[in-house]
Amino acid sequence: NLSWAAGDSPALWFQAARNMVEWCLPQDIDLEGVEFKSMASGSHKVQSDFIYFRKGPFFGLACFANMPVESELERGARMKSVGILSPSYTLLYRYMHFLENQVRHQLEMPGHYSHLAAFYEDKKGVLHAGPGRGGSL
Repeated sequence: NLSWAAGDSPALWFQAARNMVEWCLPQDIDLEGVEFKSMASGSHKVQSDFIYFRKGPFFGLACFANMPVESELERGARMKSVGILSPSYTLLYRYMHFLENQVRHQLEMPGHYSHLAAFYEDKKGVLHAGPGRGGSL
């Protein structure tokens, strides 16, 4: 499952092995295809990884993690990605630590999005400005 936050601003998301959007901000952002771009290649063999990608005019960074679970429904593994979309590729590295912490949080406590919502609210004004419009972090 996958969760997001975006627009002209950043986007956050989470995703499980079934490759579907679980949550996003803003809710009206077009994230078609992001659920596949943000999963690690060979995800069943990878414990964690960072993935860079493009979505329209935005640059994306997702942190993927895979955690063993004792669940037949999840086939013994919970896999999620937490990511961000930004108008600036060069700013993405600043969010690596946050994304890494949040993907672990989502693996351990699925469905708790308050940290992501707060991050989006805090950063959306800065990222909304975009490149060449005075926006920087």
